[in-house]
Amino acid sequence: MKRLNISLVALIAVLPAVALAEDIALDEIVVSANQTEIEAARVGASVTSVTATDLTGAKGQRGTALLDRLPGVAVRTLGPVGTQAGLTIRGVPHTNVIVRVDGIDVTDPSGTQVTYDFGRLAISDVSRLELARGAQSALYGSRAIGGVIDMTTRRATEEGVSHEISAEAGSFKTGALTYGFAAKTGQSDVAFTYSHLETEGFSAADEELGFTEADGYRADRLSFAGGTELQNGLRLSLNGFYDDSWMEYDEANMGIPLDGTPDEQEARIQKALRLSAEFETGAVAHMLEAAYFDSDRLLTGTNDFGAFRFNFRGTRETLGYRGTTELALGKLTFGAEQVRETYFDDTGFGSQTLHTDIASAYGELAMAPTDALDLV
Repeated sequence: MKRLNISLVALIAVLPAVALAEDIALDEIVVSANQTEIEAARVGASVTSVTATDLTGAKGQRGTALLDRLPGVAVRTLGPVGTQAGLTIRGVPHTNVIVRVDGIDVTDPSGTQVTYDFGRLAISDVSRLELARGAQSALYGSRAIGGVIDMTTRRATEEGVSHEISAEAGSFKTGALTYGFAAKTGQSDVAFTYSHLETEGFSAADEELGFTEADGYRADRLSFAGGTELQNGLRLSLNGFYDDSWMEYDEANMGIPLDGTPDEQEARIQKALRLSAEFETGAVAHMLEAAYFDSDRLLTGTNDFGAFRFNFRGTRETLGYRGTTELALGKLTFGAEQVRETYFDDTGFGSQTLHTDIASAYGELAMAPTDALDLV
């Protein structure tokens, strides 16, 4: 079965553009609250799920606008699309929030703090988003004090081939184009999404004070996910993304944006790859994974000392194992993970390279003594 779904919306106004897309029905399963998937009705943590239907209605909006509507979340933006933005979850800042895309930790090791820049959050390829509020350190490490945002990109959920195309236009000479492809046959599936966003933007500084220099933004993103199940029951999966963005930004004095010199720019390339293998031996289900994340940022412009060129790069390499088995008491999940983060900077006055190694082991026993009681 082949299906073509095309939507085109052009609004030259200040209202956000809305692109129509096909709704995808998803089971009420939560993946971020425990080490394994669990029915939403049996989750003890405070979790909000944003489905494909919700995301379809949010097209044309900034990703921060979507997050700002979630319970317990407050977003602070410093300017137009692309400029830095942060959030708090129940008052805890984003420096203590883990962000994952298709099982990959995408908090940025290239910064002075390992955080995620929500100002560039793209939802064009996201098919589901989960927000687990409150401390999740037992599941995701010490950085998850505030919570976890877990995103899943487009997946092939139906037999056959499908396409989705959307185009949007709006104020500040903003335009966006997205193409999605998904194919599924038997035990194999593949999906990818390409998106382009470009805007002239506006000044992050106060225009009433004469700061009228517009801060433009441009981004290209390609994400993909696929897998196949072999005859021996081994399931192999591969997913990742490539994100290339460029932005203009304003200088700041005591945290207040000022136009200053007009040449401040930041170019950033992020890429990630994850390979996983799932199989069973006897009563134990196993999962092995290897993931890689790379963030490379280049800042150029002029300050009081003249022209500058700062390069920051961070990488994260992850190896993990998880086992799951059913016991008389309930479901036992156990595993281990090894993570190496590398930080590099070159500011023109010198360079440095730093490493951080994190080794962890965990165990989780999920029990349901009665239909009305779940213990983890």
